[in-house]
Amino acid sequence: MSETYWLRFADQGAALAALAAAGMAVETVDPESGETRTVVPSPGYLDGVRFDVLPVNGDGVWREPDGVETVEVDGVSMEMPRLVARAGYHVDLVWHGSPETAPDFTAVIATASGAWSYSDAPAAGNFEPVPPTVSRFQARAALREVGLLEPIEAAVAAADDLTREAWASAIAFERMSPTIAALAAALGLSSAQVDDFFRRAATIRA
Repeated sequence: MSETYWLRFADQGAALAALAAAGMAVETVDPESGETRTVVPSPGYLDGVRFDVLPVNGDGVWREPDGVETVEVDGVSMEMPRLVARAGYHVDLVWHGSPETAPDFTAVIATASGAWSYSDAPAAGNFEPVPPTVSRFQARAALREVGLLEPIEAAVAAADDLTREAWASAIAFERMSPTIAALAAALGLSSAQVDDFFRRAATIRA
């Protein structure tokens, strides 16, 4: 069992300062340079429970679709979503325990660092993580509930071969996948709307 929290900081330094204040980062001395650095252990443990701090996309940069652009792949022109970087440094904080045992990360980090912010964040203490994946059944059922199944299927039909194959074959959909980004852009859905859709889909059971 695990719980994932999506956090956005002003920069990497602010992220490390906040995590250190929450007991999730430590200071180490580089044996060669003698410099003191703040690092996040991987994995780390807090009160005996494992946690992982993962920079989004490996570099802490969250890229969102902003229109489309034409690219050439092996001599074939394809339309792909144009991705733009959002300001800030983004991390996934994964708590490998039950949600009931998780510290109040939002309150702890917001208190520890004034640089902490989260786009479209609810009040501290009411933070609802975005599920990283939902099953094919959950996605289709949620789309049907909100009246988007037919528009999505029309968007898929008009998309490139890779998107059509992904939609036809995937058994689960990842929140940050290129397929989701392309379909959201085609329907004009904001990042917050896609997040809410994943939260809704995750509650559906067969």
